[in-house]
Amino acid sequence: VSDIRAKLLELAKLEAAQYGEAKSKSVIGKAMGKYPEFRSKAKDLMLIIDEVVDEVNSLDAQELKSYIPKKQKKQEKVKVKELPPLKNSERVVLRFAPGPSGPLHLGHTRALALNNYYKKRYNGKLILRLEDTNPNAIDPEAYNLIPEDLTWLGIKSDEIIIQSERMDIYYEAIRKIISEGGAYVTKSDAEEWRELKRQKRAHPDRERSPEVQIKEFDSLLSGDKGIVVIKTDLDDPNPALRDFVAFRIVNIPHPLQKTKYCLWPLYNFAVAVDDYSLGITHVLRGKDHLNNTEKQKWIYKYLNWKEPDFIHYGLVSIPKTNLKTSKIRQSIAEGEYSGWDDCRLATLKALERRGYSSETFSKYWENSGIKEVDIKFSWQNFDAMNKDLIDAKSRRLFFVSEP
Repeated sequence: VSDIRAKLLELAKLEAAQYGEAKSKSVIGKAMGKYPEFRSKAKDLMLIIDEVVDEVNSLDAQELKSYIPKKQKKQEKVKVKELPPLKNSERVVLRFAPGPSGPLHLGHTRALALNNYYKKRYNGKLILRLEDTNPNAIDPEAYNLIPEDLTWLGIKSDEIIIQSERMDIYYEAIRKIISEGGAYVTKSDAEEWRELKRQKRAHPDRERSPEVQIKEFDSLLSGDKGIVVIKTDLDDPNPALRDFVAFRIVNIPHPLQKTKYCLWPLYNFAVAVDDYSLGITHVLRGKDHLNNTEKQKWIYKYLNWKEPDFIHYGLVSIPKTNLKTSKIRQSIAEGEYSGWDDCRLATLKALERRGYSSETFSKYWENSGIKEVDIKFSWQNFDAMNKDLIDAKSRRLFFVSEP
């Protein structure tokens, strides 16, 4: 009976605290609902309920206040966008690899945000690699501007690699491929070589021995004109994947290397060699690189290297936005824009100046996902997300002009 009385007393106090007084009938109903075992003891409850209720109703209101349950805040379900897991994630090394043709712009931030997401998720490593093996497309200021942009975004690279400082590594790799019959040198007319490719026919230079090819390669290092070509399948239905150029002559000074080199690797060769030698485990990039991936696999095959995991996501269109670095540079030179931070541009310098939060970029792209379908960038959604982030930490000051 003492146990029954204690439980009735608890329920009566709660009711009195909430509604001003406890009522016997109401307390009995709650007791039977909360404690089903009381249903068989209805007579015992009726003997003591009036006494319990009278005791509670005689208590001071202040004393009952402690029985009012604190309102529990409803926990809002925050949908956290989680990207799909990476395969082979025991060790994760990623890279963000822009060309130093200017500062970063909105289009760069997708690859950067996705790579940084997986770096943090797997406690991995992110390498910033500046791909500067085309002396024709380099803005010397970009060597500093790009790391500055990463700092503003709050993204820390674990290492900075500059491709033009790795030329000996590229030369060593191509020599090995040539020696094993996987590449050749030709100094013939470029259009003649392309026409034979279109016809799925081998150029005569393709059939020369590796020993002759090495000598021809050395002549290119000395300044002779020509190209180095990776052998692939000439019967490939995709013309873009038939024999492709790995090195070509560029006789203009390089911002860092000056005139030290004239034979420069093209994108696919330098990228494949770097990804392997730097230990890159996962390559995240747009599906516009699918042909490049297939070309790079030929280099991995010839050098007997393990390929990284390639992940291709859909393309993104950004309406009414000029992201062409060369056009922007020309417009700056012509006075149309005041500089890289002109507020009409979508460079990170300009977006920072316009007041965007650096967090918005990562959150937007993580929310967009990493699927193969193409997407359209929404300035409306981007601005709304940015507003939410800024509102949460903005100071609000009030002014009374005539108190």
